[in-house]
Amino acid sequence: MRVIKESTVFFVENHIWSGRKKISPEDLGIDPTSLPPEELVSLGSKKLIDPKKISKFSSFKTRIDNYLLQHGTSFLSGYLIPDTSLNVVEKKLEEFQKEHEAEKESFLLHATDYFNEWLDKNKEFSHILAGFIPSINELEGKFHLSIKSFKIDMVSCNEELQETITSISDQVLEEVAKEANGLYRSVGNKDRIKRTVLKTVQKIINKIANLSFDDNNLQNLSSQLQLWMDSITSSSGPLVDNDRDALIKMLMMCMGVNQLNQVNSASEEAESPEEAESPEEAESSEEAEELDKVEVSEETPTQNEAEESDETLKPATSKNYAAVALDWI
Repeated sequence: MRVIKESTVFFVENHIWSGRKKISPEDLGIDPTSLPPEELVSLGSKKLIDPKKISKFSSFKTRIDNYLLQHGTSFLSGYLIPDTSLNVVEKKLEEFQKEHEAEKESFLLHATDYFNEWLDKNKEFSHILAGFIPSINELEGKFHLSIKSFKIDMVSCNEELQETITSISDQVLEEVAKEANGLYRSVGNKDRIKRTVLKTVQKIINKIANLSFDDNNLQNLSSQLQLWMDSITSSSGPLVDNDRDALIKMLMMCMGVNQLNQVNSASEEAESPEEAESPEEAESSEEAEELDKVEVSEETPTQNEAEESDETLKPATSKNYAAVALDWI
């Protein structure tokens, strides 16, 4: 599969020090035997440093995850990135690592001062904190950002991994729908929309296009979205009137194609050869006819209508979700 041959998988690990230590009964002057068992009660933790001093380390993983998700899709416990974006992504990841190292060096350089400031600020409880403050050498090993990448050998893939690979396009649609839904919730009821939203939508379009490979559905979807993007005529100011409508159509399509995909998957599962009834059985049983009736909206084609038309929703066909989603908008 091209999607595997022409992509690279990235894994990100961000180890950070919590800045906390578990509170013991002795810290609070409590007799341990007077407390309920630990499975019922937890005394919590004590903060050894101002949480703001280490908060930036927590954000690195989130920032890297969001960046990789913009350029690729979730895969196993990491991210699948098309090789067409590899150079740009690797350069940005190097920047993240350099930023992390600089932040770590700065923190270690000032850590002693941070600890002393925290003890002075909490003098009343400094006696239960001071004995647990780690040394600088100990701290150095508690902050570590690791980014690893590798290629997948299709020959050695087991059945479970192959199933994960075949569902990549579904994963892309799900991620796109989630991001589009978030945007729609924030701007869908506005008559004037800030132009900055277009940058996010263009990233969504680029993501779909870069991950489409041989998938006609994703290719046609990205093409239709790009047509609407190019139809926006204003070069400055907020999006209004036709430009605003084009943006809303793009967001609705991104949400709609994922719903169509879910409908198709449920339909295929319900009509598997092992469970399908023969026409003779269906005609002989009024109950079977009732079970075969599917309640659909006026705008959604029934299964029979889909089979009779060229607008079949199956991902394996060349017909795309974008064409069908247009009827929903």
